[in-house]
Amino acid sequence: MYLPMSKELYDTHAGLMERLKVPADEDDSSVWRTYRFTASTAQAFMFLDMFLHELGHHHDQVTSKRNKECGPGEV
Repeated sequence: MYLPMSKELYDTHAGLMERLKVPADEDDSSVWRTYRFTASTAQAFMFLDMFLHELGHHHDQVTSKRNKECGPGEV
């Protein structure tokens, strides 16, 4: 499975992709890179990046002094 990423998104996730050993192809444009995921590296990426990110939102909501509302959470 292939996942093209913008240079900005690539820079954000490069360390994780390196640790997971997900190979990347450089596209002709300096704006994109394409990652080549296997099923297991895709699952690991989703857990280590997306799930933990969303879990952080949940933690913020639970520990917010305002309880019901907890700021936007994204910077």
